[in-house]
Amino acid sequence: MSLAIKLAEAGKLPDAIVRKGIRQLTEKRLKEINANDCEVSMAHLTQFIAHMNASEQIAPLP
Repeated sequence: MSLAIKLAEAGKLPDAIVRKGIRQLTEKRLKEINANDCEVSMAHLTQFIAHMNASEQIAPLP
């Protein structure tokens, strides 16, 4: 676990910094999954649904 996460969970970072980090991580993730391309997003969704349908359990435990 990174130092930043440890500090945030311990309450040692100001909320503004935590929110900024969350916004940056969210933006990075949206770029990774091509959220602005509806065809790619639909392909990801279809793949996810197929994977979930293939699973025998509704909420598998790790």
